[in-house]
Amino acid sequence: MFENQLNRLRALQPLLEAVDSTGINALAKFLYDRICNLDSYLVFLGETSSGKSSIINGLIGEHILPESSIPTTAAITELELCKDINKNEYLAIDKDASYENISESDFKELCLNPTSNIARLKLRQKNSDSSKRLNHLRIFDTPGYGSIMQEHEEVLKDFLPNSDIVVYTVSYKRGILENDYAFLRFLKELVREDVKIILLINMCPPGTNIGDVRIKEIMEYVNSLLHIEPDVILQPFLASEDRINRPLVQCDALWESVEKIINSPQRVEYMGEVFDGYIWELYEECDAIIQNRYLAAKLSDEEYETFRKSQLEAGSNIRQAIDLYVRPTFDRIRKNLPGKMNSTEKQITSILHEEIEKSDKMKRDDTRNYLNAFYIPHTIDTVSKNTLLFYIEAELEDLNKKVDDYIQKEIVKLNTKIKTITESHVEKQTQNIMGGIIQRTGARGLGRYFAKFGGAGGANAGIANAASHYLKVIGKRFNKTFSKETHNALKHYMAKFGATSMKAVAVALVVFVEIAFAAYDIARFKSKFKKATDKSIAKWKDETLPLYLKDLDKLEDENIDTLRQIASEFENNIVSKPEDVDLERCFQHVLLSQQIRKDYLMK
Repeated sequence: MFENQLNRLRALQPLLEAVDSTGINALAKFLYDRICNLDSYLVFLGETSSGKSSIINGLIGEHILPESSIPTTAAITELELCKDINKNEYLAIDKDASYENISESDFKELCLNPTSNIARLKLRQKNSDSSKRLNHLRIFDTPGYGSIMQEHEEVLKDFLPNSDIVVYTVSYKRGILENDYAFLRFLKELVREDVKIILLINMCPPGTNIGDVRIKEIMEYVNSLLHIEPDVILQPFLASEDRINRPLVQCDALWESVEKIINSPQRVEYMGEVFDGYIWELYEECDAIIQNRYLAAKLSDEEYETFRKSQLEAGSNIRQAIDLYVRPTFDRIRKNLPGKMNSTEKQITSILHEEIEKSDKMKRDDTRNYLNAFYIPHTIDTVSKNTLLFYIEAELEDLNKKVDDYIQKEIVKLNTKIKTITESHVEKQTQNIMGGIIQRTGARGLGRYFAKFGGAGGANAGIANAASHYLKVIGKRFNKTFSKETHNALKHYMAKFGATSMKAVAVALVVFVEIAFAAYDIARFKSKFKKATDKSIAKWKDETLPLYLKDLDKLEDENIDTLRQIASEFENNIVSKPEDVDLERCFQHVLLSQQIRKDYLMK
């Protein structure tokens, strides 16, 4: 599938041998395996007992995940379809990323009653012939809304943006419930625009089709909340009185749709570009080692010491950006946020009061349901994005520009200083190598800085994370701007703030319902509804502000840590000067690297 990328990776083998680094070789092997075995990520979401686990069991061919008409799945459970195993493997993955093999019985028990240290459970299932094109598909079964918001919210915030497909499951009989509203709003904030969303309406009566009134109602609600029209799959109800030997749910239409998505030409082309970026990055790592060795052998002791001290000084200067820009920006946001929240609260309540005044007293129940189901969450979403989130994003954009400019100036200053010191007695080629080392160090640091705004992490993340690594490929020269990449990364992080707000909306609606449903007096229902909206919006503000502040603290820590990493790139990426080195051999390796770049990577 990715022969061009595999050929480019094989072409790096002579360079890998010249570098002779255990870490680099391990990275190359890992990349080769990733290209040969492309992972895809599918997440099942939906309210409790909507039938998510039953659908997955049907694919597995066994009743492994717990199924019941009452809430069952309590932990996030991963299923990975593999072709290289002979029997099922069951694992428990802890919150510190460590894991242990467990028995099938322990796996089933932990699905229902996970211990506090478990992040998720994993089943590695040997792929059957019927699903061979789903190889390396990783499926995640999640609990219902209440559990996932209480126990797994942060995992979900990092998880959903890295998904390739989201299957939202709704029970035909229950339809869209209050938790579905909250869940779908949360989903809308977090998923990328290119993520495929499938609406699976489960347990439909025999003969149900897309024209069914209930189906249309569910589709209209989902479309209005997500602002898209997802693919819709209807799954018939499977009646069985045999609780022991109950039949497996076969959902062929879903898995055929998933197969088409993960094997589509567009996705293959995109991932080919992403893998090209990884290969280029691997080459750059090898090239840096090769050139560092040659430079160490070529420079005099005095020149080497100047180079070393200048890099240490650049690292020290970059650390100053923490106190110059990062801490003041986040202190200012935290100071201004309560006032911004109060102003936003007033705007929201004013808009809601106007809507209540326009309502007909004979349509009291319709007004109450409209406010609860749509207008309150819609108004909170719209106003908070135009005020709170707009303010936070503007501050972060400004911070990013200041830090970007500051680091770029330090890089240019370092490059100029080294060039001035050495230009009179160091050959042009060596000067170019020194400049390349500085460029690479700075670009690698900047790439990490921008990626931190996105937050998604891990070598096994999905397409989105692969694309974020690709940032480093486009930022290898000083004159590159990062506005588009920065915007996309900031957009991802701002989505987390939006999801935080949507979580608080669900709490606010409970307050509204409690008061509004007590408004029996038709003559006074408007004043009752206004009181209910005031209290619900106040509750939203009280819930949201501490969550925003917590998110800001985390983001500040990440950016401080990242600036320290950038400084370390300069301080620790200083080539050692060996006592005895074969200069000619080092030079031949430089020529080899240049030839590989020309013959295989620049085409």
